[in-house]
Amino acid sequence: MNISYVSLFLSLLLIGDISCTFSRSTKIIKCGNQQCSANTHETPVGNYKLGAVEWNSGKNKNWVNLYPEKKSKNGYWDYYCQNPDTGRSKIALHPGSVSIGCISIPDSNCWRKLEQLFKQQKSSSLIVTGVTRSGAWSLTSFSCNGSLAAGTQISKTVSVIGFLQVTN
Repeated sequence: MNISYVSLFLSLLLIGDISCTFSRSTKIIKCGNQQCSANTHETPVGNYKLGAVEWNSGKNKNWVNLYPEKKSKNGYWDYYCQNPDTGRSKIALHPGSVSIGCISIPDSNCWRKLEQLFKQQKSSSLIVTGVTRSGAWSLTSFSCNGSLAAGTQISKTVSVIGFLQVTN
């Protein structure tokens, strides 16, 4: 089989952008046909792009970074910088117990099904707004306003697999 046919075949196996919803009141996340109970500690209401599944070495587990849509609706903030619309940074979807600002899935079997669904998605590129020091240290967040300590505001490209809407 020709390499281009193999690439086309593999790309057709991957599903397009997944659409998810998370209700803070019912604590249910739905992605496609998969539904899981979830915990949150004040994940801000709004729209997010779902990052591609990646290994978080600090937490020793797979992780999905969430990129919040700007209130102005003209783009998305970087995961690592403190977004001026909500004052939050480092909002993620991950397995395990409650962590501040994140959405966590306590049932490991349900997380595995979600993770498998996410890994089946075809990723695309998204330009987000961050600052030059965004992600420089995993334990540090910098203001997206581009303060002197954080560096200048920049655009950077990240891989995303879908969309998440967080509601009350």
